[in-house]
Amino acid sequence: MALVPSWARSTNSVSKSAQGLAAASDVAKQIITLSTGVVTVTVAFFEKIEGSSPSPLAHGLIVASWILFILTILAAVVTLMGVTTRLDVVDQTDNGEKDPRRPAPSAYDNPVRGPAAAMVVLFVFAMGLTAAAGVFRAPPVSSPASAAPPTVKVICPAPPLPTPPPARDERR
Repeated sequence: MALVPSWARSTNSVSKSAQGLAAASDVAKQIITLSTGVVTVTVAFFEKIEGSSPSPLAHGLIVASWILFILTILAAVVTLMGVTTRLDVVDQTDNGEKDPRRPAPSAYDNPVRGPAAAMVVLFVFAMGLTAAAGVFRAPPVSSPASAAPPTVKVICPAPPLPTPPPARDERR
């Protein structure tokens, strides 16, 4: 096996780092899609979620989840911006504009790692608040032992009155 100089070996790590950055980009795009979907559905059905007797706790939880989803989307956009800057470094290294002996950029670099971690944590908390709002809005479940049996009122029409017998002719 021939000895390969380090600058030639780094090209392989650059392509691997590009794959890692592409994966980070895909995750950010998926979280943006899920976040906007959940916000859209909860806003569209907000009146049904609230119901006829709104719960202040469920209302507060759903509004807090919307705020967290918006922050999640912003963190995902910042993550995509970090991925773009790191991919630019990969492209410059591939084109020979940068020293290939320098470490290849990765998805674990600070411009990507911090916003990506914030994005995931915010998304998990936002989903948790959305689920909690649904739990606190759900009607209480009564146990079968304590529930009174349903009462049924049956109204039946009165039977028809008997018809009188035909009058007999008594002249006979």
